[in-house]
Amino acid sequence: MIVSARRRLAARRPGFTLLEVLVVVAILVILAGVAGVAVFGYLENAKEDTARTQCDFFEKQCKAYYVRNNQLPNSLQDLVAPQDGSKPLVDGGQAALQDPWNGFYQLENSGNVNPSTGQPDFFVFCNKGGQQGGQQILSNTRTRQMNQQQ
Repeated sequence: MIVSARRRLAARRPGFTLLEVLVVVAILVILAGVAGVAVFGYLENAKEDTARTQCDFFEKQCKAYYVRNNQLPNSLQDLVAPQDGSKPLVDGGQAALQDPWNGFYQLENSGNVNPSTGQPDFFVFCNKGGQQGGQQILSNTRTRQMNQQQ
């Protein structure tokens, strides 16, 4: 008698239908999709910020190389593996020269001297997306200089 009363109570207990569960799952999928798009937008901005910071770092290390050797490095490779056998200015080997898009940072040396500072005119950059011809990401210092000239 008690067992049959429990069965009747369980049969009358309301539950979720399959349609209600599917609607909730669909809403969750839509929310996850919208959040994913926003997160990937922030990821791209973070990559650009990282690239600018690394360009600043490499420019400072090139200046240190200039002080040490009285000339700029021929390439950024000279910072990680100096030809004279001295301690590298940048640790991590070739992997340290890789940008966030799996390309490589590059040194552009015009051979000119900056008239305002008397220092060699050079800059470090990488190509956004890691492809040649893509948007160039410059150091914060170089970007400010270019904005002041305009």
